[in-house]
Amino acid sequence: VSAGIRSVMSVPLISRDEVIGILILRSQKPDVYTEQDLHLAERIGEQIAGAIASARLFDDLSKTEKSLRESEERLRDIMFSIADWVWEVNEKGVYTFSSQKGFDLFGESRGNIIGKTPFDFMPPDEAKRVAAIFSEIVANKAPIKDLENWNIRRNGERVCLLTNGVPILDAEGNLKGYRGVD
Repeated sequence: VSAGIRSVMSVPLISRDEVIGILILRSQKPDVYTEQDLHLAERIGEQIAGAIASARLFDDLSKTEKSLRESEERLRDIMFSIADWVWEVNEKGVYTFSSQKGFDLFGESRGNIIGKTPFDFMPPDEAKRVAAIFSEIVANKAPIKDLENWNIRRNGERVCLLTNGVPILDAEGNLKGYRGVD
């Protein structure tokens, strides 16, 4: 008998139907472990397995959060580097996001774009024309493809934008808004 060990009790540590370790109890006395000891060891094993699983989940979550932060930073850097205006509107057509290019384009601050609609930046006749086109696009939950539209910058200058966007749909297919680029 190695190192005087005369009794051994092993309990698998199980998490999600997978053995993730083994709890081993050893004694120098023969036949020391009872059925009651086995049940207690099994309960302790469940607690240990739960703690190990939680630690693994926390580690996975930490890695996922780090990856998400890096991905968000990458996307933010790309959005603010490109020459195009990246935007998002909700189901009512109200801007909920604008990249810096939108602010640069219209000479506006964040508060002067977020909460407004694309039609707020168009001459009235253009807003009417584009609203008819946009209504049909929205009714079909279709992408916006190369929609030319005239807008007025803060200094009064007219600028033609080429709008492309995709619908944002929830899990049930309901339209939540659009994301796009001008």
